[in-house]
Amino acid sequence: MYYRKTKKYNQFTSSTRVYLKELSPDGFGIEMSINLNEKNVQIGSIVYRIKTYLSDLGYSKVLEIHLGFEEEFQKQGYFKDTLIELYNAYKIPLWLAYGRIINHCIHKAVAKLNPENVIELENGYIITF
Repeated sequence: MYYRKTKKYNQFTSSTRVYLKELSPDGFGIEMSINLNEKNVQIGSIVYRIKTYLSDLGYSKVLEIHLGFEEEFQKQGYFKDTLIELYNAYKIPLWLAYGRIINHCIHKAVAKLNPENVIELENGYIITF
């Protein structure tokens, strides 16, 4: 896998099925679109912000993420591809808070990740790759 941030489009590309494109700050965090490499079609979006509230657990920074996929692209493995892309772009652990998860399928998708990449805490998941 390779990672490259193109200056012209502020776009993250790799050899996986998806790429992320930074859109803009939205008042809550930074928004990125999730796009298919093969069709150049947006299939979802991520909003993230860098947080420091897990520093007492040894994580000086985490990316608190909120993501969603268009319904026709759910349950096809794009969740994992997207997490890998975001982690590779910043090399900061990802934080999925239970209180922000509204689709129960996210728990199933996290369970399918390599257990070495997931730390389950009392109130969410820390994910690294």
